[in-house]
Amino acid sequence: MKLSRFPICRILALAALAALLVPFTTQAQTESTLPPEAFNAKLAHEAERKETLLKLDHDYLKQLAKIQEKYTRENKVNTALAIKREIDQIEREIEELSATPDSPESDEDGDDPGITVPQGKPVTVVIKASDSDGVALENLRKGDQLILQYVAGQWKSHGELASENPDSPVLFHGDENRLAIFSKKSPTSRFRPLALVPPETQQKPFIYILPSDYHRISLRIHLDPDGHWSENPGSVTYRVQLKREP
Repeated sequence: MKLSRFPICRILALAALAALLVPFTTQAQTESTLPPEAFNAKLAHEAERKETLLKLDHDYLKQLAKIQEKYTRENKVNTALAIKREIDQIEREIEELSATPDSPESDEDGDDPGITVPQGKPVTVVIKASDSDGVALENLRKGDQLILQYVAGQWKSHGELASENPDSPVLFHGDENRLAIFSKKSPTSRFRPLALVPPETQQKPFIYILPSDYHRISLRIHLDPDGHWSENPGSVTYRVQLKREP
């Protein structure tokens, strides 16, 4: 039998070195995670960027429609069909931008009743990873302090095993599995990201001050990359409290 080039002692030494490096890797991952204020700025940037792209696409469609009409009148069928293919592509892009996982379709028939959080009295809510609308909170207004504290549970934005704790400093699949705060300006508008809830709220509850008046606030898993909400496993429990200045 031919022996391995690496003696057993060398293999054991490498294993010991790898074990020593684990704490440093975990620390590096934690330090490389964006702080809440930076991530919230990122969310706002992404939302504004998406709205800008949508406007540009719609303007482009108007131009294409006029050009297509010109070549159709001139009976240049192949050119008109080429423009039609470009129009179809831009329309698909608009559809994708309008129905991304962090912005579910609007509810034209209105909303189901949400939870009214009494002032100064915490309530416990269970948030399912499979619910794209999350847990809705009502009767909140500008200046209200929304206080969130992790209690228990794990979930994941894909797959079959609920293995991610949103309150953990390090998540294997990143911030897509954090708890996030979303808002609606009106019953038929889309949910927009407001804030990402940071980790370790079980020790230090997260306080978020609402910057504006909203029709509805929602608590849900941050992102669903594949858009298959009903397949997301698990749920988490948070304690929610509202404080309002008199």
